[in-house]
Amino acid sequence: MKNVHNEDYASFVYFHESTKGESGRAVYINPELLSRFLDLIDTRQSSGQNTARLINAIKDIKVDANGLSTNSNLSNGFEARKDCGPVEVTYTVYQDNASSHRGPGAYITKLKRLHKDEQEEDKPAGLYKATLSNRRSWDLKKEEGCTIPTAIGSIGAIFNGERYDAKKTANQFGKYFESNSQVKNKDLNNQFSLYYAPSYIVDALGIWKTAKQKRIASNAGPKQLAEIFKASLPWGTTNTEGKAKYHWYVFGEGAKILALSLKELSAITTNKKLHEHQFTFIDPKENIGSLLIELDKLGARADKTNFQIAQDNLSSKLHQIYKADDVRPKALKAQNSAWNTLDGTVSPIADQYKKSLLSNNQTTFVDVLSKANKAISTGWA
Repeated sequence: MKNVHNEDYASFVYFHESTKGESGRAVYINPELLSRFLDLIDTRQSSGQNTARLINAIKDIKVDANGLSTNSNLSNGFEARKDCGPVEVTYTVYQDNASSHRGPGAYITKLKRLHKDEQEEDKPAGLYKATLSNRRSWDLKKEEGCTIPTAIGSIGAIFNGERYDAKKTANQFGKYFESNSQVKNKDLNNQFSLYYAPSYIVDALGIWKTAKQKRIASNAGPKQLAEIFKASLPWGTTNTEGKAKYHWYVFGEGAKILALSLKELSAITTNKKLHEHQFTFIDPKENIGSLLIELDKLGARADKTNFQIAQDNLSSKLHQIYKADDVRPKALKAQNSAWNTLDGTVSPIADQYKKSLLSNNQTTFVDVLSKANKAISTGWA
């Protein structure tokens, strides 16, 4: 069967020890999806139950691949999708042997977040102004233009287990600002900007399952955020000294959206820089080294201790070791002592991670996941 996706299926690994084809169809997965797999579960809750549920649901592909519980791609008869709780799994089924893959079986190529908002309770992606109400919750007002309304800004979105929730996002980010001594009251002034960025606004990161998609601006996401940054660039003297005008706090998957928007910004601006913008990362689900490279190109500020990763946030930590060799020397080692400390932590764990991937062709994805988690948990200071 022809490999129409130009995927290197030969590099895929078995998903689980029980999916090697001895009982049911063999199930393989792209090992590059490891970091995305951890993004889609909260390893800090339910004592690993979320992980176990997702693993078990994916294992079932060995018996129902192209069966009644899957959605097949009618234009491509061997591609199918399966909903596994809050995650949609896309895979390609091969019936034959060929050099482009490892033999008959199901090959998992994509993992995407499912946003189940049938009642259309959530707000669309975009820029909002959050204001603290008398009830100690944060009210959201949609900003129609590209003007950043406050000095403190945030990028990200909170997923509540089934859907994204803008109100919960504002309240959780607001609570962070109120309790963080580094956020000055006079800067916050009971209000902050929120670029609400659920992962469904980028096709590669997730799927919107309701009709509300029709109400989302076509440029919502990285392009719109890039336009907002562009609109803030000074036309006169550039402030390269002293305090930044805007301080952005980037939470979780918001780092993915920021990374894409910085590339968009580079394409639409030439001689203007983000000198007046400062960025702090909280549990970023993106490689900090990669982000530093792009921020440095654009003249933005992100130095010293402007990253915070919770001790139990395995997903964020995995992003720092993932493909670390490509970005660590240029980005981390060129920075100050705080970044060098991070590099000293990342380097040995990245080496262990690479060895676990290259062990042998019987390696399973779940085994690599377990080894990566163990290496991170024991090796991260």
